[in-house]
Amino acid sequence: HDDDKKDVNKVVALNVGGVKYQTTVGTLSAIPGTMLDRMFNGPIPPKPMNDGSYFIDRDGRYFGDILNFLRDAQLTLSSNSDSAVQLLLREAQFYQIQPLIKMLQDMVWLKEIGSSLL
Repeated sequence: HDDDKKDVNKVVALNVGGVKYQTTVGTLSAIPGTMLDRMFNGPIPPKPMNDGSYFIDRDGRYFGDILNFLRDAQLTLSSNSDSAVQLLLREAQFYQIQPLIKMLQDMVWLKEIGSSLL
C-alpha cells in the first residue's frame, strides 16, 4: 500500500543537544538498521517537540559529521584530532552506524600503529 511508505523527501528538523539540523527522512534512513532509521521508520514514530523538531539528547557538535556520512557514505571530519575521532566514534556507536564505526575504528588503530612506530 503506497500510503504506508514513508516519504523519503520529507524534511525533518532535529534538535541534537540544542544544535538544530535539518535533513530528510531519506538521509536518516540511508543505512538500514541504524537508530535513526528505526526512529523514523519504526513501528512507533517519535513525537515532535512543540516547535515540530525531534529532540535527541546527544552532543550536537558531531552530528553534522554523522549526517554527512549518511548523505554520501564518505567520512569528512570537521576536526581530525584524536579526541574528535574518539568522540565521533562514540556518537556513531550510539546511532549504530556500522560502516562509520568500522572506518573510525580503523583510523584509531592506524594512528595507534603509526605512533608506536615512532
